[in-house]
Amino acid sequence: MRDVEFREARSLAVLAKVESLAKTAEMVNLTPAAVHKQLKNLESELGVVLYEKTGRTVHLTEAARLILPHLEEMLAQYRALTTAVSEWKGLKRGTVRVGANPAISSYLLPPLLRRFRRRWPQITPYVEVSSNKELEHAVVNRTLDLAVTHGDMHGNDRLEVLAAWEYDIVLVTRMSEVPGQARLAALAEYPMIQLPEGNQLGDAIRRYQGRHGLRPAELLVVNNSHTMISMVRAGLGVAALPGWSVAADVRAGRLRVVEQEEEPLVVTLSLIVGRGGYVAPAVQAFLDLVRGYESRYLRRVG
Repeated sequence: MRDVEFREARSLAVLAKVESLAKTAEMVNLTPAAVHKQLKNLESELGVVLYEKTGRTVHLTEAARLILPHLEEMLAQYRALTTAVSEWKGLKRGTVRVGANPAISSYLLPPLLRRFRRRWPQITPYVEVSSNKELEHAVVNRTLDLAVTHGDMHGNDRLEVLAAWEYDIVLVTRMSEVPGQARLAALAEYPMIQLPEGNQLGDAIRRYQGRHGLRPAELLVVNNSHTMISMVRAGLGVAALPGWSVAADVRAGRLRVVEQEEEPLVVTLSLIVGRGGYVAPAVQAFLDLVRGYESRYLRRVG
């Protein structure tokens, strides 16, 4: 029986992510016909159908989703092997694959990457911006070396938290009629700009505001914190946002903080990696840098 080949496993893993043979072929530097042949070889070897087409979209079968985690683990081990061999040969180049959600990537990563490039200019960072759930999945499957995410890891024993920080959520507005200090419940008469349900940070803010009696009569839902800030600047309402994300606007007078009478909501950021396995020196160097990071708006707690 022929062994499963690395290239076939890689093609299936990419297909699972992009759901297109053409895009998969582009990402693995092959023709669509070659990718199709690889996957048919893999189907023949395993004795199961791996994907089905619906129009131009390709969906993995239940059998494919069953074996995918095992193939991803094999690919992760292969990447670790090639990295270790390269470093043993004395190569001075390396990579580090970092993940963060859109808000964190715009605030936390730039100063860290600036410091990192000064110390290790020969190492190439790759940054992936995605949702917290997708980042956790990528770290578990070793397609990312590390990620900075919100909240807990939902009891996932395949993830390890190496460091954590806390920060405050603040209320900001540009509307002159909104008082400078108030109880949360008293702000219900003003338009509130919120992240959508299902967003981890947005859900935490809604639960907190609900506990304190804030149930706004008028809502504007925006799925991106940068866009939320633009909406607040335009005078469209009040928003609860990370203090670090609005600090520059508050200093410049574009926004003002509404001082709430309750204790502010405190949110946790976590630096996560996959539990166990080989850690390349380039990755370890970046981890050491991130673990020591603090700022005026981020308090190290673990």
